[in-house]
Amino acid sequence: MSYTILMFDDQPIQPHAVSQVVSQRLGYRTIISDTVDYGIGWITSVNQPQPDLIMIDLTNNIEGMMKIIRQAKAFKPQLPIVVVTQYGQEELMIPAIDAGATDFISKPTSMERIRLTIQNVLKIQHMNNSISRLERKYTGAMNFNDLVGQNKVFASAMSMGKMAAGCSFPVWIDGEHGTGREVMARAIHGSSDRAGKPFISINCERLQENGGEALLFGSSDSTKPGSTKLGRLREAGHGTIYLREITNMPMQLQHRILELINHNELQARIICSNSKNTDTILQHGHFSQGLYDRLRKIRVPLPPLRERKQDIKVLAENFMS
Repeated sequence: MSYTILMFDDQPIQPHAVSQVVSQRLGYRTIISDTVDYGIGWITSVNQPQPDLIMIDLTNNIEGMMKIIRQAKAFKPQLPIVVVTQYGQEELMIPAIDAGATDFISKPTSMERIRLTIQNVLKIQHMNNSISRLERKYTGAMNFNDLVGQNKVFASAMSMGKMAAGCSFPVWIDGEHGTGREVMARAIHGSSDRAGKPFISINCERLQENGGEALLFGSSDSTKPGSTKLGRLREAGHGTIYLREITNMPMQLQHRILELINHNELQARIICSNSKNTDTILQHGHFSQGLYDRLRKIRVPLPPLRERKQDIKVLAENFMS
């Protein structure tokens, strides 16, 4: 995986030597800053590639070092920071670690020691990011930072998704398999006022089987006379119900959901997705026009991967992380 490392150093020779090792032996990109303000400007810029790690060697400018750490952590709390100090000045690391520095190296040191420290810090950060992403997914707290891409059409879809997160209208997501429809749905949910509430995903292809109606709407509980089992629509409460491949839902279930919506009997927000040509399905009468009109209040079209060639690298890196 390719990383970007931002290096602060007021000694012009040392960072270039380290930069060569990092670039040639690890294949990482390095950005060298010999002033505090230039580096902070890079960290806080929305137009520059964000660094994956910061190295600071400003032992003659402790105030500047602390300023960098505090600004970086305020802008990006999870960003790892490695501080380089002179031998015998390790006590300076206490306030640096307290402010958020991840690790430190004492000089003089070898390039191999620097290489190993960089690799280990990035490896730990990688693991933390993966764990955090999984936690967000299963707690319904994913957000738009979990969606990656620079394609203009995809950026437009992101804008629509963010708009959807600010309201409670139903959302219709169009896109082929593998375009990130469920991640978009989870990001909308996790960025809305329903975050932390249930996010229930249902594959509508399964509703063709026996028991589909009971799965959605509930049924009587044979083990407890007089009681009922809640369907998934009720279990979602005030959260979000995600209906994947909505156009595969049997027509009788479509009519029941439309009735719930028309009578304001559904507390959960509906986000649905579809990978087929909606116009063709509607023309052939395979999907309720009335339900379609109610569910497509906000439409988010996701471009196919073949139209996002510039995103292939960043998507692969995100997947590997």
